[in-house]
Amino acid sequence: MPGKKLQLKCYLEGIEVPLIGIQINTSTNQASGATISVPPTNTAFDIRPRTHVHVFWYDDVDNKWYLLWEGEVLSIGFSKETSSRSVQLNCFDLSNYWDYITKQLLSLNSGVMYNPNQVMFYGDKSITIMNTGEPTLDLIYTALSKGDNLPQAMYKFMSYAADQLPYYKYVNDKLKVSDQLKMRPDTKVTNLLKLDQIMYLSQNIEGGEGFSASLRQIIAGFCAMVNYTYSSLGTPSSTGGMTSFVLKPNLFGCLPPRCNVVFPDMCAGIQYNRSFMDEPTRAMISAQMVAGESTKDNAQRIYTSPRHLAEAIAKRNDGRPTSEDLLRTCFTAEEIEKGIISTTVNIPFPELFSKTESEKAINYMYEYGDYLFQMSRYASRSLSFTTELNPWMVCDFPCVVFDASRSFVANVNQVSHSIGADGGGVTQVQCGLARELNADQDATPYMPGWFSESYNPYGINETYQALFGCYALGDPGANHIESSKSATNPPPLLGTGEINIDSAIRTNISKAAATVYSIKTGASSEYFDAVKSNTAYSFADSYRRRKLVSMEDMFGYYGLSAKESTPPTQFDGPMFNYAKVEGNVDAGSSGPYKRDIISKYKKEISQGMDGR
Repeated sequence: MPGKKLQLKCYLEGIEVPLIGIQINTSTNQASGATISVPPTNTAFDIRPRTHVHVFWYDDVDNKWYLLWEGEVLSIGFSKETSSRSVQLNCFDLSNYWDYITKQLLSLNSGVMYNPNQVMFYGDKSITIMNTGEPTLDLIYTALSKGDNLPQAMYKFMSYAADQLPYYKYVNDKLKVSDQLKMRPDTKVTNLLKLDQIMYLSQNIEGGEGFSASLRQIIAGFCAMVNYTYSSLGTPSSTGGMTSFVLKPNLFGCLPPRCNVVFPDMCAGIQYNRSFMDEPTRAMISAQMVAGESTKDNAQRIYTSPRHLAEAIAKRNDGRPTSEDLLRTCFTAEEIEKGIISTTVNIPFPELFSKTESEKAINYMYEYGDYLFQMSRYASRSLSFTTELNPWMVCDFPCVVFDASRSFVANVNQVSHSIGADGGGVTQVQCGLARELNADQDATPYMPGWFSESYNPYGINETYQALFGCYALGDPGANHIESSKSATNPPPLLGTGEINIDSAIRTNISKAAATVYSIKTGASSEYFDAVKSNTAYSFADSYRRRKLVSMEDMFGYYGLSAKESTPPTQFDGPMFNYAKVEGNVDAGSSGPYKRDIISKYKKEISQGMDGR
């Protein structure tokens, strides 16, 4: 790929059209977007809303065309400069439908259907219909109370929404949007939840979002209770069908997937920023009161992190301490250096810790508080870097960036791919929660014990295989995994203190990384062994690859076909609007079929009709 012109193909409603350039942006908790520049003609301005878009790129290593991005046109623009003109198609991935299913259609406390009058949005048209579906109890609560884990409950909720919302059912049957959402098994969090609080909390989420809350906002609100986030992959994975969207916990303390490992050969620039005075040295961790609990069991609980600091203060001898004792017992080494910088951390799901009879629940409280404290410490540390086009990179997962001078681990916040008319492409990545890889002082936080086995150091490999078709960084064997018992005297400089909870474990990311890229000079590693054999780039390129969706994979997934060999100039299938829907043209559109418009547009381009 380096130094080579990229080959791209863009299809609108299954018809290939020329592509001037494309900008793809993927961020956390929202649909990925793409701005596609195409030649301007008169018919270009007739392109209909929700025109389906596929963009493929050619991988000269595998000799295959892979799906780079898929979505729909939601708006259109035009630009003219001295030497060029173009039409911009502003597109979003298929999860954008979750933004247009609003609370008029949804109610968690009375079932999916809010009332029998449903307003369905389709482009710039609206249709009012009647629905006679019977409302049910809160679907998530019902599923959990029957023994389902969180992913199962969420899947049932999404499936019911697809069955009961007529327009969403129509598009979901064609585009399989819900099937592209993947989660891993997770029983630990839901086993700790008090089910009698789920209904109350879901009603609060619903009421707090307002009348126009979207399905995505409702889901995000529920997931926030269990520290889950939503991630769009941008470039889908070919795992268990097609994986385009992922729901998961915050994994900033986990090993990164290999697709998020960046070697020096591929990195054009790195920027790292750290503000010392924005890093808190201690946190007050507050678990709010829970409705329905007795006063005795429901008093607001406040804890301090780092915990060893609070314990030292509590055990201090009676009487007025000397100034030396005060510094030794009430300050960390970091606070002596720069002063006390405090913050407040609110537990997002207090019902988890309302089981006062369970010592384990209290331990989880401590673990989670320490985990959030570390997040608050790293929140002001940012990392950004630029690489050659890297469609394997995924957003909202950890990453590692290797460099001869400094190597970093961070959490990916945004991935942007830019490909111009000249065929050159770059990927820009913005990260948060960044810290240096240090073989002598690893800053990886301990993972809370309520994290599912799917995400702890022992299960993360299987999870990445299921989501991406790749492994985790390094070899996550026992020599890289540390339990709280084996961790003796963690350095007080970071303010983490000692964690004496049996269930807390972590992966020493620095040790795992060292097997791949030597952090210490002269040490052996897979990358430097490849350097010696003059195969460093091919090693790095092979290491980062995940299973992408080939053109053939996508044809099979959607039931598409083409008369030509790959890549065709046109392909056909039930996902395209070239047939009447219930007696209407293009599901409410008064104009020609979308396919007719794209065919006319392509013909104008071939005839040089530029729409002056």
